[in-house]
Amino acid sequence: METNGQLVVGFIRGSHGVSGEFKVESASGYYDHIEVLKEVTLRHGSDSRKCKVEFAEKGCGTLYMKLAGIDSPEEGRQFNQLPLLYHSKSRNSQSNLLCTTHSYQEDERTCGPQPIPIR
Repeated sequence: METNGQLVVGFIRGSHGVSGEFKVESASGYYDHIEVLKEVTLRHGSDSRKCKVEFAEKGCGTLYMKLAGIDSPEEGRQFNQLPLLYHSKSRNSQSNLLCTTHSYQEDERTCGPQPIPIR
């Protein structure tokens, strides 16, 4: 799912721990491509906030993530249910991010596999 040049890679599903970590549900069902992100955007309506990823770690069917500037469970809870977006600078970098999801098809117009659109 793409919105304004940003790809929705997951959704925040609740806070975890005491330092502002939260659980992320992958939009594709795979987590490898989210785990390697260095920066993501949180969007609520017309408001958006770019955040540096401090860490992301898979576990128990979810991904645990900590973003810079979100340092308590209370701060983490205010982002519950929001989409987690990745800004793709080009179509090829977007395909490189998603080809690790194993949900792709060949596309001759680019230099690698392309994701099958999530509907």
